[in-house]
Amino acid sequence: MRRSASALFRVAIASARFTLSGGQRPRPTSPPADHHALNAAYIKDEIISVGGLFYAVATFIAVRALLETIPRRRAAASALIALFLMADAGLWAFRAAGVHYVLRYDAFKTRNDWVELLRPDKREDWPTDQQELAITRRIRDEVILRKVASPSFMPRWADRYWVE
Repeated sequence: MRRSASALFRVAIASARFTLSGGQRPRPTSPPADHHALNAAYIKDEIISVGGLFYAVATFIAVRALLETIPRRRAAASALIALFLMADAGLWAFRAAGVHYVLRYDAFKTRNDWVELLRPDKREDWPTDQQELAITRRIRDEVILRKVASPSFMPRWADRYWVE
């Protein structure tokens, strides 16, 4: 996945340099197809990493190049491009909502995992270093006292789309 992120970055930089140097912008072969093919590599956590940033820059350059061709296209092709971009924007908005859902779901799971740490009936698993024990206790207490929403208050249908 790191290779594809660096490849996207190189494509984006090369395209920007070519355009800034006064040359013609290279016409992307098929931005929608490229967009969805590249998206498969970033479905998980990569989208919020540095690789995700380069993916967004490369996608921006490809979509911008596609939009610049609209005046030269027939009305039907332009309408099809507009429909594709509207559908794509809607799907990305749905995915963005899923990020928030998963973050809330994982916050609840992580909070509950801390309850299992430092159990009185499993003292043999406790840290032996007193400083480490004190820090672990403090973090555990802070996490457990933090209020998070239970997944039972979130819509059940969302698990089909966003929770693994």
